[in-house]
Amino acid sequence: AAVSRRGVTRRGLLLGALTGGAALCLPRGRARAGAARPAWLDGGPLPWRNWSGFQGCQPAHRLGPACESELLAQLRDSSGVLRPAGAGHSFSGLVPCDGALLFLDNLTGVAGADASSLQAEVWTGTRLAQLGPALDAHGQAMPNLPDIDYQTLGGALATSTHGTGALFGSLSSYVVGLTLATPSGELLECDGTRNAEVLHAARCSLGALGVVTRVRLQNARPFALLEETRFRALDAVLADLPRARAENRCYEFYAFPHSEVALEIATNETDREPFSSGSDDPDSLYLLETLFELTHRLPGV
Repeated sequence: AAVSRRGVTRRGLLLGALTGGAALCLPRGRARAGAARPAWLDGGPLPWRNWSGFQGCQPAHRLGPACESELLAQLRDSSGVLRPAGAGHSFSGLVPCDGALLFLDNLTGVAGADASSLQAEVWTGTRLAQLGPALDAHGQAMPNLPDIDYQTLGGALATSTHGTGALFGSLSSYVVGLTLATPSGELLECDGTRNAEVLHAARCSLGALGVVTRVRLQNARPFALLEETRFRALDAVLADLPRARAENRCYEFYAFPHSEVALEIATNETDREPFSSGSDDPDSLYLLETLFELTHRLPGV
């Protein structure tokens, strides 16, 4: 879905708070199936860290299968610990191990789409940033997304990644079918009639049941969104929270430590053509700088 923005964006706010350093920790391979493999995918020890740097390891091997059949062979041949790794977004210690890390960066894109049901089968190595344009080419869009778009689809599903909005579930709630590569190297097709119990467990499994290679998503028709951000007094935001949550498609706010100010973000569908406000509000930027000066010396902020 196209997103039009007004005011200070949440991405700019978060990147400013984290000083941009976390981006250096992310693996960069985004090759599609059949393309040349990124050099970092296959080989021996190479340190791995998540986006924040608080989780890390140096695995003995890195695996980057070029296709599903190669993945199955690697699973059958594996004799030790093997863990799938997405984009390194999780805060928890799901990935670190001294065995082998498995990356699905070669398994990306839309494998098939059904216009009548608005469903699409997608390879789970696809980054969320790639998925929007790929689905749009088939006249489809995901109903809701998180505010960070560099995750792999498989990692985002496995960790129950979600966006905001009282009427929306996590991304895994839109999975109506999936293909699971089991630790024994077999493919298991799961949907509402085949292995339904496995479907419900594997669509949000933290990688514990095997490697999900493809998922079938229940999508929507493409739509446009208008995102509006503004600073307000924190007390006013909290008092108004039930109304704001009920009246907006998606709503969230950030509270700043040791201040009385909050940044609220409301996103709703719109018929307007995509636009940009052109520049940030100088008063908002000044307030943001002031808040940073008040809080940046605090430990952990």
